[in-house]
Amino acid sequence: MTSSDQAQRAFVLLEQALDLPPDQRPAFVQDACAGDEAVRHHLEALLAADAAFQDEEPLPSAFHPPHTASLLGQQIGPYTITSEIGAGGMGTVYLARRADLDKQVALKLIRDGRRATPHSQKRFLFERRILARLQHPNIARLLDAGVTEEGLPFFAMEYVEGTSITAYCQTRRLTIDERLALFLQVCKAVQYAHHNLIIHRDLKPSNVLVSNDGTVSLLDFGIAKLLEEDDEGDVLTHTGVRLMTPEYASPEQVRGEPVTMASDVYGLGVLLYELLTDHHPYPLEGRSLQEIERIVGEKMPERPSSVVTRARQLRTPDGVPQTITPAAIGAARRIGTDKLRRRLKGDLDTIVLMALRKEPQRRYASAEQLLDDIGRHRDNVPVKARKDTTGYRIQKFVKRHRIGVAMAACLALVLLGLSIRERSLRSDAEQARDLARIEAEKAERVAGFLADLFKGSDPSIAQGRDITVREVMDRGARQVETALEDEPEIQAMLMTVLGIVYQNIGQYEAAETMLAGALKRRQALWTHGAHEQVSESLSNLGLLRRQQGDFAAAESLYQQAMVIDRTLHGYVHPSNAHDLNNMADLFAAQGDFAQAESLYQEALDVYRTLYGDQHTDIAMTLQNLAVLYTDQGKPEVAEPMLREALAMDRSLLGDEHPDTVLILRNLAASLVRQGNHEAAGPLFREILDLQRSLYGDNHPLIAASLDGLATVAYFQGNYAETERLLLEALAMKRTFFSDDHPDIDQSLKTLTLIYNAWGQPERAAFYQMQRLVSRNP
Repeated sequence: MTSSDQAQRAFVLLEQALDLPPDQRPAFVQDACAGDEAVRHHLEALLAADAAFQDEEPLPSAFHPPHTASLLGQQIGPYTITSEIGAGGMGTVYLARRADLDKQVALKLIRDGRRATPHSQKRFLFERRILARLQHPNIARLLDAGVTEEGLPFFAMEYVEGTSITAYCQTRRLTIDERLALFLQVCKAVQYAHHNLIIHRDLKPSNVLVSNDGTVSLLDFGIAKLLEEDDEGDVLTHTGVRLMTPEYASPEQVRGEPVTMASDVYGLGVLLYELLTDHHPYPLEGRSLQEIERIVGEKMPERPSSVVTRARQLRTPDGVPQTITPAAIGAARRIGTDKLRRRLKGDLDTIVLMALRKEPQRRYASAEQLLDDIGRHRDNVPVKARKDTTGYRIQKFVKRHRIGVAMAACLALVLLGLSIRERSLRSDAEQARDLARIEAEKAERVAGFLADLFKGSDPSIAQGRDITVREVMDRGARQVETALEDEPEIQAMLMTVLGIVYQNIGQYEAAETMLAGALKRRQALWTHGAHEQVSESLSNLGLLRRQQGDFAAAESLYQQAMVIDRTLHGYVHPSNAHDLNNMADLFAAQGDFAQAESLYQEALDVYRTLYGDQHTDIAMTLQNLAVLYTDQGKPEVAEPMLREALAMDRSLLGDEHPDTVLILRNLAASLVRQGNHEAAGPLFREILDLQRSLYGDNHPLIAASLDGLATVAYFQGNYAETERLLLEALAMKRTFFSDDHPDIDQSLKTLTLIYNAWGQPERAAFYQMQRLVSRNP
């Protein structure tokens, strides 16, 4: 640990020490700094300085309240205190009544003003300001605020008569679905706070109360943070960043690193883990702060579906040891242990563990995304946290569309039955004479049926239909494909269509299986190699390899395709122009701009010779060439080419076609490079809306557009929005690409540069280290 790190850690520990009575601070220092003498010396020096400050400049007498006991029955503004509800690190909450309105409130006063530090005073007033911004049915509302006669600040909140969410679930023996319904209310409250640029930072059961009618109320924004304020302007300065409840704090909180909305997602993950299992993700009872930091930062939590099969050891409030058995955990949810395990296995395991990931950028980016996945699970729709598999999507589709699946299966059987019956009714002589024609017609009918079904799932055709249903229909169609195992040509055709569909929706692993399978079958059929279907498969697989970042493999595949196409068709042919475009894309991706420009110009000349001035292939090539100029720092040259291509595609394909949207995105990027951010921002937002309607919420193209919008936000000075967009894009890319993919590296590089520009070298170093690790695994 460097001296800078040691000083930072000492500052982090200072605030926790200041919130303790003076006689408890020495023990805290020994425990928190065990094994690190340098940090201990720093911390002791800071505490001595604070004591000197208190002696030399005591707090104004206005902030010296009477003893807590004397407040009971006292009048605070228009409120009469009747009892104490609870006390935290910063304030004490009382039950109070306003006689003129006959209304009970929760009255919060700064805790014991005699020991109140300047930091705690600021935090108290800051909480009051936070609550004034929040008006949500699941957040306790601020009703009033003021100062007592002694000068003690207070505020009155809506009084929530309820119990903690975990106690509420236990005493009523709520089912998993009922617990999820309550948890969704919590997510909505946190989501609302996030939309108001507020991070709660202390999500735990005692801060989530449930009233008798089942309404959730989120409490205690005492250590919340405003995203719109940087750490220098935040009253929770570096000495307060580590204010937390360690058992519910995220890894970055316990390490004293900057927090984001993903930090609240982690707290929600811990809460959900407890609601589902009655266990905490980690055994933290009796652990020191150093041990907690190590466990939370390094140890992976056990899957909820596994932990519910284990007994839990705890102590009652009276200190009596107690064992909670798996049977008791199931009974508290009105379900047997085995059924509970199966209920949690799969989606809920995956959702919880994604919320609890160590790296903030790999969690859900916001409470809204977690809320969405819980909703998708309850609706039997594939969750976004789970790695998509065809079998998984089939399972979900069958649950939602049992009748439709049965009809599809019947249709497949009818097709097969007709084929068998036709063959049996014909004589051997007729079969011998017409076998080739019959088989070709039959194969064409079957392939046409399946191809139409497959193409319905391509965003280029479906334009906004539910991707999940489309993928399941792909899988259903493959059941017909199995009847064609003896017809590899048709089978390869089906695998090609399936592979392209998967590629278009970002499912690269599934696409690779299908496209490589199609190539293998076609090469086995045409061993001489010079066949257009072999060339097609080589090009398809080459494009996928390029998107995966395997440039050497892509170049080899493209070259093989080009040799075949020129052998079959010569130079002036669409297939050759297509090959030239592919090779140019590949060189551009590797930074060889001169070679890429030459190849694009060649392709454009071939297309114009073939089609004249108006064709989608011409628009595509103009766009490719324009992007190349933009990447070379010539956006003013690219813009007219993009506008020409955009007009062409809008005329030929329409405004909402994916090819049109892609040109629109590249035009926005060109405007950014020219410094025209006012025009680029609305364009990127329009593009994102169109892309989400085409591809759903998770796709590499959407990630690229988020990067573009982040650039606009940066140049407009909105740094919080820049950070949010960049991290969301990075998290999305990591669902598609390996850590060493160029797109991942570009995101990490951008974050490194951005954080350095913002004067946050620790965050910059964090992402730079990720770059180095991915390059040298």
